[in-house]
This record gives sequence, C-alpha cells and structure tokens, in this order.
Amino acid sequence: SRRVKVKGILLKNISDATISAFLFYLFGYGLQQGKGNSVLGGSGFAAQGYPICNETTRQCSSYEYSIMFYALTFATSTGTIMSGAIAERTKFISYCITSTYLSCWIYPVVSRWIWHKGGWASIYLPSSQRLLGTGVIDYAGSSAVHMTGSLPALFLLPLLGPRKHRFSGDACNVRLPGQNNYS
Repeated sequence: SRRVKVKGILLKNISDATISAFLFYLFGYGLQQGKGNSVLGGSGFAAQGYPICNETTRQCSSYEYSIMFYALTFATSTGTIMSGAIAERTKFISYCITSTYLSCWIYPVVSRWIWHKGGWASIYLPSSQRLLGTGVIDYAGSSAVHMTGSLPALFLLPLLGPRKHRFSGDACNVRLPGQNNYS
C-alpha cells in the first residue's frame, strides 16, 4: 500500500542521516578537506588531526567540527536527492549501499574539486590554472550537491523503470492516490 511505501522512504532518509553520516565522518571528510592533491584528500580521516581541545593550552575550539558538520549536511543531501528520484523502485539494502557510496565517496571527491582551495576546478586557483580560465562557480551547491545527487538517479532511472502500478497494461498513465498519514 502507499502508506507502507511512505514509511519505507522515511526509513531510507533516516538511514541517510545515520549510516552516511557516520561513514562520512570516518572517510568522506578526509577525502574532501584533508591534505592531498587537487583530486583527493589523504588525511583527516575520522577527524584525526582535528582535536577538540588543545592539550597544552586547554583551550577548546569546535570550529573544525562545525565545518565538518556543515559538509556532512550536504553529503547526506546528495543521498536524499537521489532518494526522491528513485523512490519505490529499489530494495532497502540496495538503496543504502548506493546512497552510502554516493555520500561518502563520490560527493566528497566532487566537492573537493569545486570547493577546496586546491581543487582542480576551483575558482581559488590562480587564473592561469583554473578550469577553462574561470573555474567552476557553484551557486548554492548547484553543482557539488544537486548535480552529484541527481546524475546517479538520472542513470539509474532507465535501469529501474517506472514505479509499480504507475502505468496500466496499455501504457496509459495511472493516477496514484495521495498519501496522508494523519487521516
């Protein structure tokens, strides 16, 4: 029923916020912001090197963790963008694997290229080294977040096909009833 499918989609979104968040903390942030080259970061995995409190001065700072949390919200957003497009078409475990791979490997690499000061497509490079002379100007995450979340969905949709019961036997469009868990 439609009500069960809505609950399944909500479970997928919760899994994005937990599984992907944990793995982004372990791996993704290091790939995105760690020291490395213009393609991949190679340090900062599991927040190694980002102490909460300085041992000698006893001063605590949460700046690096706030930046990590900020990056984490965009990473999980890429998974939920894909979730909306492929809703009701995949099994839960398949979705979790795809979303986790997207949030913890693909998104950190693409966002490093665009947002990191040393990324190969960054506008922060000297003008002679920028991609096509300008670099990628990413307005409100349109490239790093939205395209990274929607392009995998665009490639998956032809493979997955339409939602079950979306079309009748003669390929006519069938109106799906709305869903309201409060009635």
